[in-house]
Amino acid sequence: MTSKTTNDVIYIDDLVNTCGYFNSRHDVNNGYGCAHPKQESRQDGHGCCMPFSCPIAVELHPEDEPEDQTIIDASTPDGRHVDASNDGWMLVTGAYRKTPIGSW
Repeated sequence: MTSKTTNDVIYIDDLVNTCGYFNSRHDVNNGYGCAHPKQESRQDGHGCCMPFSCPIAVELHPEDEPEDQTIIDASTPDGRHVDASNDGWMLVTGAYRKTPIGSW
């Protein structure tokens, strides 16, 4: 079981902006591509960046898991708050390269 800590929580938009596997080189999934070799969601032969199939993170589900909401609340020092009706928060469970988009 993965230990959940606030240091591992990131909003999907922030993950996309820092993940070295994200790419927008192909016109798949509205430009949200994934070059991770273990990405199983594919379209026209290219990986798709999808929260439900992310190989380096899992979606948090505050509506189903009260612990997830507590972790999200504690990890948002900039004042962003998400309630149980929102989604997009990820728990990073694997290594990813923090590089600017398009730099690799």
